[in-house]
Amino acid sequence: MQLVHQFEVAAPLERTWAFFQDVPAVAECMPGFERIEMTEPNTYTGAIRLKVGPLGFRLTGNLVRQATDMAEHTATLGVTAEDRALASAVSATLRLALTSDDGDTRVTLHTEANVLGKLGQFGQGAIKLAADSVMKQFAGRVRERLASQESVAATEPADRTNRTDRS
Repeated sequence: MQLVHQFEVAAPLERTWAFFQDVPAVAECMPGFERIEMTEPNTYTGAIRLKVGPLGFRLTGNLVRQATDMAEHTATLGVTAEDRALASAVSATLRLALTSDDGDTRVTLHTEANVLGKLGQFGQGAIKLAADSVMKQFAGRVRERLASQESVAATEPADRTNRTDRS
């Protein structure tokens, strides 16, 4: 199954790229995020709780950063996860691409996914609807996180300027 999601963030390309290099910070923006741990360089294990239609499930698995092109602002990630209770599994290749757009950044995520077991029985239509909903929430959380970073960065120089040395 092929999925393509795009969204804009009101942040410069380099700051957005730096954010997307922080896998735990990005993972925390995913709805249903439970945990993520680095097990070795570029390899993480984690868990996420999601819902497709009436079926709630918990996927546990691995994410591997397979390739990163710093100059082109692209990355390829491999994901394998399963829910043993549902006898379901997901494997996916995600291709992230960031481009500058008038000072903002366009985020494009191409996903090629295989969904097996009971979860796969819902069909591509239901899974795509659920993925669209998750990505809409994810985009909103990424925007909030980058906006909060911007507000912190904007107040730092003022804070330093207003400090007085009392020595």
